[in-house]
Amino acid sequence: MKDEGTQRSGTGRKLLSLSAWALLAVALLCAAVLAAWVAWEEPMRHAVISLDDAPTELLHLPAGQGLVAFVMVFVAVLVTAVVVLVAVPLTLLGPLLVAGLVGAAVLLALVGGLAVLLSPLLLLVWIVWRLARPRPAVATITP
Repeated sequence: MKDEGTQRSGTGRKLLSLSAWALLAVALLCAAVLAAWVAWEEPMRHAVISLDDAPTELLHLPAGQGLVAFVMVFVAVLVTAVVVLVAVPLTLLGPLLVAGLVGAAVLLALVGGLAVLLSPLLLLVWIVWRLARPRPAVATITP
């Protein structure tokens, strides 16, 4: 029989995995909708591209070229989302990491300085302890 905690963690893991897949599906759907809007609607209504030296409006592309434009915008939206999800946290965590390292260096310097300052006192306490402790009996070995 499985432990109740193991069952709970397995259920939680499944729920987390399902949530991650659902979030990925929603992100891909949003990227597809945004790509379709950018590729065929308002922002590109007046965009003119040149194909084989003939000016063509993006809204009037043939089906194959329109699909290529859609895929390019979709990939651009996904790359932008990944950059935002990766670069922004790293940008925010970078200064925190530097501050933590500086704090650790300051703490290490403080402990080192305190050790140097207290070393004569510690040496004196060690000498008094060595003189005050009872000496062990000397064992004699007889042949």
